[in-house]
Amino acid sequence: MRVAPKQLLNQLVKNGILDPEKAMLYEVDSLKKNLPIDEYLIKFINIDKRVVLKSIAEINDIDYVDLSKVPIDSQALSFIPEAIARKFLVIPYKYDDKKQTIYLGTTEPFNTIIIDFLEKKTGKKIVLTLADEEEIKKNIDFFYLKGLSPEVKEALKEIKKDNEENRHEEKAIYEAPIAKIVTTILEFAVK
Repeated sequence: MRVAPKQLLNQLVKNGILDPEKAMLYEVDSLKKNLPIDEYLIKFINIDKRVVLKSIAEINDIDYVDLSKVPIDSQALSFIPEAIARKFLVIPYKYDDKKQTIYLGTTEPFNTIIIDFLEKKTGKKIVLTLADEEEIKKNIDFFYLKGLSPEVKEALKEIKKDNEENRHEEKAIYEAPIAKIVTTILEFAVK
């Protein structure tokens, strides 16, 4: 999510992260390097990405969630399928049962298409909050892969085992002498 360089630098000065003189120098240097100011600050000045994102959220008057510190609610995860989470790059991290609201971390907190689609799909109110893209991807990978309960994993193993046994039975049926005789007669009839 991009913001005007002066806005971000002013917010960082206001928050006590930068002093005004250095902020002006950073703005000029980011322009020389042809980099957006947030990328420049993270890459060259080593300002923590979370601090930059939080400042961007403050400028836009939206919430910010640090997914590395917030526990992910498994009930919230259950409402949003993995494919949708990956497509829209969102991670459900909180569900409020009283308000029937799912809170999602995203890089696009103003994307009304995501809100409309997910509200129709889930029947719940959707609230988007700004989050770090890398943290979103990391959480999607971790929680959706981990998400299979032990009971589901065990059931999948049993199905796989049953399928292997069925293959052996089918093979035995086709190898039986009567089956070979019938197969030979049918092949001869077709020719």
